[in-house]
Amino acid sequence: KAITSLVGNIKSADATNRCGIHVHVNVRDLTMKQLSDVYTLYYLMEDMFFTYSGSRSASCFCVPTPAYKVTKLAQAAERQRPVFGADFFTKYDALNLLPVGEKGSIEFRHHYATTRKETIVDWANLVANLVNFVRTNRLEESLGVIDTFNWVRDINTVSNYDQVIGLFEELGEHKYEVPLAARERFRSSIRRRVYLFKLETTQ
Repeated sequence: KAITSLVGNIKSADATNRCGIHVHVNVRDLTMKQLSDVYTLYYLMEDMFFTYSGSRSASCFCVPTPAYKVTKLAQAAERQRPVFGADFFTKYDALNLLPVGEKGSIEFRHHYATTRKETIVDWANLVANLVNFVRTNRLEESLGVIDTFNWVRDINTVSNYDQVIGLFEELGEHKYEVPLAARERFRSSIRRRVYLFKLETTQ
């Protein structure tokens, strides 16, 4: 309803490449472990998030996630020690965790500017579904994952990579289907991200 009202009131607005859509998702009720799980799942699927939102990965206002931030948050969650300060995260991170302390939300900064209601709603549902997937413990129920940290380290087969791609499609309610021609590119992306994740955890 809010998006319908907003779009209805900005019919004369122009969406330019100087704009973007930032979506905040409430995470006040998540534990540190759940928040870390959201961040880790997102990290694995980040290239798909960028691809299906208009690919702002080259923008200095939407910076991709390095593996060390993911592993550090996971380790902090295990010790129950928050790491949401500006000395670690920045407001220009594509998935910005700085608002957790002030607003109780995380911010997805990826999407290109548009006034098309359906596009905005589909994107908002995708990012909200990622958080709800973890919130409702479906990580264990759907994927059989209890220890996310070690699960990522063990991802090493085509079926594992396709499982991650399938999860992205499920979260997007199949509005963001990955065509066969693109699957190998995303498998390679996941493979590289797992490799970098392992490097960080063995140092």
